[in-house]
Parts: sequence; C-alpha cells; structure tokens
Amino acid sequence: MEIIPSYSLLEHNTFRVEAKAQWWIAYRDIEDLKKLAKDEYFETLSFINLGLGANTLFLGDYKGAVLHSQITSIEEVGVIDSSMSSDSTPSHLIRVGSGVVWDEFVAETIARGFYGLENLSGIPASVGAAIVQNIGAYGSEVGHYVEEIEAFDLGTGKVLRLCAEEAQFGYRSSLFKTPQYDKVVITHVTFRLSTKPQPNLTYRALAEAFEGVVAPTPLEVRHKVLTIRGSKLPKVEEYPNAGSFFKNPLVSQEKFESIQKEFSSVPHWLSPNGDPNVKLSAAWLIDQAGYKGKRIGSVGCYPLQPLVIVNYGTPLGKEILFFSEKVKHAVRERFGIELEPEVRMVGTLHDNGEK
Repeated sequence: MEIIPSYSLLEHNTFRVEAKAQWWIAYRDIEDLKKLAKDEYFETLSFINLGLGANTLFLGDYKGAVLHSQITSIEEVGVIDSSMSSDSTPSHLIRVGSGVVWDEFVAETIARGFYGLENLSGIPASVGAAIVQNIGAYGSEVGHYVEEIEAFDLGTGKVLRLCAEEAQFGYRSSLFKTPQYDKVVITHVTFRLSTKPQPNLTYRALAEAFEGVVAPTPLEVRHKVLTIRGSKLPKVEEYPNAGSFFKNPLVSQEKFESIQKEFSSVPHWLSPNGDPNVKLSAAWLIDQAGYKGKRIGSVGCYPLQPLVIVNYGTPLGKEILFFSEKVKHAVRERFGIELEPEVRMVGTLHDNGEK
C-alpha cells in the first residue's frame, strides 16, 4: 500500500484541473483495505475512490483520502454450461481487478477469444469505475455482462459479493452510487463472456458501417467503434474533458410531443419495459440552445459534440462548473428541461480559500 500526503491530482483527472488530495492511498489487495478499515485515523477521514479520473471534476483540493485501486489481475475462473439454452455455447467467467484500465481489458478479452464487450471499446475508465457508472455506448451497457462483483465495505470491514441484479444497474447508475454504499470499494468483477461472436449492431452508425457485411468479427466491431468515437470525441491529451458531461434526459410523453410539434426530427428513444417516458438527446438540446462550439474564456462545448465540455486551459474546476451551469440554464430556458450532470463533482466552491 502506498500512502502519500498532499498529493497532486493533476495527472489523475482528464479535465486536467489543479487539485490536491490530503492523502493519496493506492491499495494493491483486499488486505490493504482491511488495514485501512481498522485504522483509527483513517476512520476520521472522508474518502473517495478514483480510477482514471475520467468522470470526475475537482472543484478544489480534496480534504480527505483519495483511494486508488492497483488490483490488476485478469484470470479465467470458470465456465457456465449453456446446453439447456437455445444457444449451446458455454459462457466463460473472467475475473478482473478493479484497477485494470477498461479499454485494455476489452482488448485483452477479444485477443483471448472472449466476446461481448467490443461495443464498449475506447471508454476511458478503470474496471471498478465502469461498474459504478454502468458505462454504456453504441447499444450496449456493461451491467449486461456482469456475473459477480466483489467489494469491501470500509465502514463495516465486511467483504461483499453481489450479482448483477443486486447491483441495481440503471442508466449510468448502480447501487454503488447510492449513499448507503458510499463506503464500499469494488475490488474485483467477474464477467460472463461468450466464445461465439454475436455482434450487436443495434446502434444506427454501426449498422450502417457494416451494411452488407454478413458477420463482422468482434475485432472489426471494436475497430469501427474506436473510429466512430474518434470522429466525434476529442482526445483528452489534446482537449482535456470527461466525455459526456450530461445525461440524456427522460421526459414525459406530453413534453416530448410538445417539442416534436416544433422539431419533427428531434432525436429520441422510447424507454423499455413499458416506461411512458421518452429519452431525448442532451447533445441535440444543447445544440438547439446555442451552445454547440460555444466558448466562454477557457471552457467551451466541443464543436463536433456539444455534450462534451472541454477545458481549453483553466486550472480551476470551478470555471468548468460555472460554464456547465450556463449550459443547463440555456437548455432550461429554451425547453423547460433540467439537464443532470453525468460527471461526478468533488469538493466545494469554497475549497482552496475561495469565498
């Protein structure tokens, strides 16, 4: 276990804002977490768990401990017999540490002949953060492939094991984002993957890309997903950002129809399971509100994807927050819809002596 005081988080957040953690604690296994749970001083500290920092905006220094997983094992731990199902291909169980970089894990599974995660290629996250956020893209969500989650409760000192249903996966959410689980740290995730390629081409851009192709391979799907992402999203090395800043909002059928009267081609998706609400494109709403490509000072919406807020040079997270509030206000004024941030805000505006 590595413990460092007054630790700079500049290299640990993709917005590239300046912030320090009172304590940086990198843990290598569950035994390290058990030691922390028994430490009297640690019990007095607030803490957060941080993966790649790709979905976090620091508003100032963090007064507490920032935990970082260095659990990076990947192993096949079993096979599930599927002979009784319509698809007789067995599912393989792959157990992976929470500190593994998500896209490296996706590439590794494909290289080993295990398929299912290819649509989620290119998403910047650690495996642990991917579960907390229930990352999704191009017609797929990570929760669909989870068999079991292993975690440790720093409040009670107990080891937890949860199945996918118990994790309560939803749109960019899971049980691990609720207050009851704010002291729970994910250590390992077991995925259920197939050795039989079953390409998911429900996302329109992918379907169009493979039109006429009978059976694209998982590697071909991965490459196409990375190409599509690269054409729309900025590289964090060039334009610091956290990907989609806002969630796509759910609105009532009545609200949707009122917008559709003015904009007949408004992008939308019907909710599953009989939910009467309609999901709208936050990017489209932001565009219509006049913020696509708009820049105020050192912060702005990316010209090719207004859902992405880019840091063009400010070291202060609060400036990014202020810009996001202007975006929310513009959408609220134009459509009467409240956008909800997908990015996690850490700290307060009064950190670092700000008044």
